[in-house]
Amino acid sequence: MQQYARQPRVLVIQDISLIGRCSSLTALPVLSCAGINVTLLPTALLSTHTGGFPSPFRRILTDDMQRILDKWSPLPVSFDAIYVGYLASEDQFAVVERVLERFLEKDTQLYVDPVMGDHGRRYSGCTPRLTEGFLSLARRAHVIFPNRTEANLLLGWAPEAGEDTPEYANALLDGLLALGTWSAVLTGVEEGGSIGAAIKEGGQPARMLMHHRVQGSYPGTGDLYASCVIAGLLTGKCLAEACHIAGAFLEQSMQWAVQAGREVRFGVPFECTLPWLSQQFYVR
Repeated sequence: MQQYARQPRVLVIQDISLIGRCSSLTALPVLSCAGINVTLLPTALLSTHTGGFPSPFRRILTDDMQRILDKWSPLPVSFDAIYVGYLASEDQFAVVERVLERFLEKDTQLYVDPVMGDHGRRYSGCTPRLTEGFLSLARRAHVIFPNRTEANLLLGWAPEAGEDTPEYANALLDGLLALGTWSAVLTGVEEGGSIGAAIKEGGQPARMLMHHRVQGSYPGTGDLYASCVIAGLLTGKCLAEACHIAGAFLEQSMQWAVQAGREVRFGVPFECTLPWLSQQFYVR
């Protein structure tokens, strides 16, 4: 008789940006192709992502999140991991706290992508209270996925502080682990003609996991990277191996974008690389 591995379950707390390949519309296919059962708690509905499109329609779903949780509370549901990404308002941290009270059990992993800014700038909705909320989550997280700007914000440093060097990446990682998180993945690290992540786990030295840099800066690549790493962790990969696969996945997806001449604001055609990714992760 065929034996099947237990299917992991993850709760994704993210927005739904309908055009632009980012947030939940990248997390769901990446996690699903790894054989993971995905539940979505949407934080906002946007007609497009906010980079490169004029005045997107945006509806904040805080009240809807509360009503959804009311319906979920009596159900016999549990999760192996909770993945928190974009939060549309400061009030949503109270909803996330309610989620953690209900679903964060002893063996549940908490993954946090503190979406606050990039390229040395805060996003327009990133208030001090939003930073404080993500800081509180980071202290409890098993793995966090900030870029350099977000790492600086979590540490109370100037968003644009520091050069893009391995030494500065190490300083950021040391600071992040001092907050209380067990592991940190610093994304978007550049070195020469390579790009990747600097990672550090409790009690271990920092590591740089680099890949060939494909020209162009596309939206949603941080979401793709974090989702891919989480898929790896939930299917039994170690953090370094999961990050290596995520980097290769992004490199291949961006090559598709460049070769096809895709408009940057529509994101990378990662769908073309999902068959390869499934082979790396799916265990039946």
